[in-house]
Amino acid sequence: MPIYKGLPGASLLAKILLQKYEYHVPFYRQIREFHHLCLKIPENTLHGWFKPACELLKPLYDELKMQVLAVDYIQVDETTLPVIINKQSHKAVREYLGMVRAVTTGLVFFHYDDGSRSQETARNLLEPFKGYLQSDGYAAYNIFEGKEGVFPVGCHAHIRRHYETAKEEISLRLNTFWLAKIQELYRIEQAVDIQGISPEMRMSKRQEQALPILDELAQWMETTYPKVLPKSRMGQAIAYAYIFWPRTRNYLKDGRLKIDNNLAENAIRSIALSKKTSCLVEIMRRRKTQLSSVHCWHHAKHLKLIPENGLPI
Repeated sequence: MPIYKGLPGASLLAKILLQKYEYHVPFYRQIREFHHLCLKIPENTLHGWFKPACELLKPLYDELKMQVLAVDYIQVDETTLPVIINKQSHKAVREYLGMVRAVTTGLVFFHYDDGSRSQETARNLLEPFKGYLQSDGYAAYNIFEGKEGVFPVGCHAHIRRHYETAKEEISLRLNTFWLAKIQELYRIEQAVDIQGISPEMRMSKRQEQALPILDELAQWMETTYPKVLPKSRMGQAIAYAYIFWPRTRNYLKDGRLKIDNNLAENAIRSIALSKKTSCLVEIMRRRKTQLSSVHCWHHAKHLKLIPENGLPI
């Protein structure tokens, strides 16, 4: 049996983890389902199987983490995680779970460092990485500006969201101009996606069509910012875009690069859904153990495996 002195086989353990992380079914509902099948599995027993089953997946997690950081283009993102520190008070604190995605291969791993998303966490995690690092505007990733071998890439979707929040506050003409230009950039990406052209040709198309739009937007920011209040939503949107503008333009440098970080956000969305249906995390050891399972389900979907048959537990 996979678990030392344990009764469940590999297929049952895979089903339990699959239900929890792929279909977001908490343990108490799984116990109810087993009861309907005339299988009486106590809750303590299910929790007892959980940790060693996750630990069996740890070597796969470590290998995939190594493979992700070995590529030359990654995207990063984080999501909040409610954590119960004290089981007696049941008071939850907000911590962070991070995600790293290898864009060219689609492989993903999640990471947890005591709930932190500090610069030290980012530095330790991505120390071996060399290549394009795409993120939103979170300040922790500023440490990679100027680092040899690392080229930060920004996210147009985050910049667009800042302008969208200013809709109610500013003149329609100002906001319409910016959003229309951003939409033009996205239409260029959609067109080359449909054409299915090579990264080299995509880069050439961007230089020809997107670069003039980006230059126009840069000039617009310089002339418009003095006309708005710095603390207004429009002022903040322009300031945010201007600070990250060099990083946001970097997607022109390589045809493989994405215009935004949305693929990373989509990859971490499964965690956000799990927060609504799964039990809150209680202790650090259990939190770290769960990462192996979360990561492996995402990898199994990417490879189109049947998790009950494809995961090596």
